[in-house]
Amino acid sequence: MKKKKGILRSIINAVIFFFVLSIICFLVIQLVPGDPIRALLGESVAVLSDDELNALRDSYGLNDPVIVQYFHWLIRIFHGDFGTSITSGQPVILEIQRTIGTTLLLSLGAIIVIIVVSIPLGLLCAKFKDSVFDKIINGFCMFFTAMPNFWLGLLLIQFFAVKLNIFPAIGSTSSFNGMFLPCFTLGITFTPQYIKLLRQNILESWKKDFVRAARARGITETRIFWFHVLRDAFAPVLTLFGISLGELLAGATITEQIFTMKGMGMLSLDAIKHGDIYLIQAYLLLLGILIFISNALVDAGCRILNPAIKIRGAETK
Repeated sequence: MKKKKGILRSIINAVIFFFVLSIICFLVIQLVPGDPIRALLGESVAVLSDDELNALRDSYGLNDPVIVQYFHWLIRIFHGDFGTSITSGQPVILEIQRTIGTTLLLSLGAIIVIIVVSIPLGLLCAKFKDSVFDKIINGFCMFFTAMPNFWLGLLLIQFFAVKLNIFPAIGSTSSFNGMFLPCFTLGITFTPQYIKLLRQNILESWKKDFVRAARARGITETRIFWFHVLRDAFAPVLTLFGISLGELLAGATITEQIFTMKGMGMLSLDAIKHGDIYLIQAYLLLLGILIFISNALVDAGCRILNPAIKIRGAETK
């Protein structure tokens, strides 16, 4: 019964989140000054009469009351129709399908970089606390924390693409070489916070009561580390990942610009530039849904790693 109530509560929360998100996405665009039709037509708007401009706005439903526009837009979304792009004249869903793969691959590659770099270095820094290695990695963390994402990308292009000619200067999803520099650029700037957090969590976990209890039962130090300490230390790292996911997707937009990759970030910037309201609304809505789903998965992962979270939550209720 409790399990069914928990599932029902999660579904209700998801529905409420979607409607609140849809209202925010719709109203934010409505509050932006300017006329999307005039932005679309540019200088050619001068040759059209007011009646022709109004007819064009009617065709996009821009003359309807805001509440009517919202419900029409929401109904179309439930039918898989996000509207028609003002700039390209193509359905918004097709524009998203054309670019979302690039952004997802870039984000996935950055996550792999974060995992491959931060987990081993975090473990080693905890093992060799206050050693020369620990201090070197701490300097590494300070350097990449202060390094702007766009500046690092330009440096990597200059060194690895222009001078050494190892990787291409333009990113591409068709090959490993084409994805390496963009993924490394996006992921490496996130690794310092994960290295520091994992190191700190491991050191703190060694001091907790469950470690002393495990030692009293005769469990080996190696087993305590891999099956108890790491499990306890990884839960806050997963929480940090859920928090930083929005920053990761925002960083993907900058990285796509640096490496001229046609992803959702580039698509959204073009949409903002031309006032393509339907495309911007769809992008914001999809971004919010992706972050919500990812945070839900992170929360589930934290509960698996640390069942005490679930127990404490039940006790508070």
